Amino acid sequence: MKKGFINILYHTRNYFGAEVATRALAFISIPVMTRLLTPEEYGIVNVFNSYISIFVIIFTFNTFAAVSRYYYENSNDFTSFFSTSIMLSAITILVSSAAFHLLNYLIPDLLKMPPELSYYIVPFVIFTVATSFYDQVYAPQKQSKKIAARMTVQAYSSFALSIGIILFLDEKKYLGQIYAYLIVGILFLFYYIWQLKPYFNGQLKSDHIHYIVSNAVVLIPYALSNRILNYIDRIMINTNLGASDAGLYSFAYNIGMLLNVFFMAVFRAWIPYYFELMDGKDYKKLFDNTKRIFKLIIIAALFLIYFGKEIGMLLAKQNYYSGLGMIPIIVVGYLFNSLFFIYSWGFGYIKKPIYISLIVLVAAILNIAINAVFIPVYGAITAAYATVAAYMVMAVSAWFFTRRIPDIYSPPAGFFLKCMGALLPFILPLYFLDKLSLSLSILIKFALFTFFAIIVFWSDRKEIFKFIQKIAGLVTWR
Repeated sequence: MKKGFINILYHTRNYFGAEVATRALAFISIPVMTRLLTPEEYGIVNVFNSYISIFVIIFTFNTFAAVSRYYYENSNDFTSFFSTSIMLSAITILVSSAAFHLLNYLIPDLLKMPPELSYYIVPFVIFTVATSFYDQVYAPQKQSKKIAARMTVQAYSSFALSIGIILFLDEKKYLGQIYAYLIVGILFLFYYIWQLKPYFNGQLKSDHIHYIVSNAVVLIPYALSNRILNYIDRIMINTNLGASDAGLYSFAYNIGMLLNVFFMAVFRAWIPYYFELMDGKDYKKLFDNTKRIFKLIIIAALFLIYFGKEIGMLLAKQNYYSGLGMIPIIVVGYLFNSLFFIYSWGFGYIKKPIYISLIVLVAAILNIAINAVFIPVYGAITAAYATVAAYMVMAVSAWFFTRRIPDIYSPPAGFFLKCMGALLPFILPLYFLDKLSLSLSILIKFALFTFFAIIVFWSDRKEIFKFIQKIAGLVTWR
């Protein structure tokens, strides 16, 4: 049991290292890009990227999203399924692209983007889908280093190339980032074809199409709603308060979202073991590892609540500081989101993704409603509280449904409530700590954080120490 948890930590290290590297790049790019681009140009690039995330779902009908799920079926026809997924996605992209081309004269005005950017939407959708196929094939095989290397090289090469192109351009400098992503995307597309070719046998099977529809297409409301949860707050802040407030909120949100980066890295490493334990009905080991995972998450949450402000001060200029007070609120929201993921795994295991779609759809509607009513009154901080409300509803709803579906293992909620309750006394002093001098505040917060971490992980201290030794290369694992 403990060896399995340590293996999860090992793969988490790989995923989290890559996620941190790419997210760190997002932070590093802020002071760099704001000096190279005007605020308008910087906004154009970010809006374009937001639209890509939405069009990926619309153009493909989410047909690319069932590959990793089918891998866990342990079927001997995975190559046929993978081929079906690729061909079905290609067909949907082709049809959607044709319709998009016919309406191209309407797109720039509809999306409020420069006309030339509409021509890059389809290629970027293809790059995103190809990347997803690559990750979905190698993640279930526990090839965490391979995926981590891909993430890091792709992100940093795009960033470096974009700087060079932007410096070369005299006007429309926002195209520098677009051109860079296009070039790197094409190069990686050839790499994906080379790596994934052994899994493609050219077959298109009707039963596999049915599986894709049942396990991926049905998740379209979830996928779109999830993107609404990620982007609508910034869009609505920009509409009601202006680009400056949207920028401050986005910066705070990106720091708070580091918790999401952390727990998604953990979950990527954990999912293969989750399916193995569920298949073996070893619920005790499953819950033991789930408890350890949530302990890691709640410790990471307190770290960001305490030190997110200082991280922001290191990354940005002083004119970004006024939004840093929203970070603890956003972190709490993502803590609830991690609970939603823990409970929603069961829906994927029993192949009932419709529950996930309905839960996230309701949360997205709630998020939009809160923002629409209260942003004009209370400002950008409304969006942070709306994030907490939406993710809390998702977590409670997932727990509610898993308790009432016989085939799903639902971890006892009491443990998670105890952890959240233990966290509360450590959060409450934050208001007073921030009024102290910076050095004294950091010292006290570090002492409190260390004390909390010791309390939470005291029973697992031996496994954590072994993991630290492994990272440092101090021992040889067998």
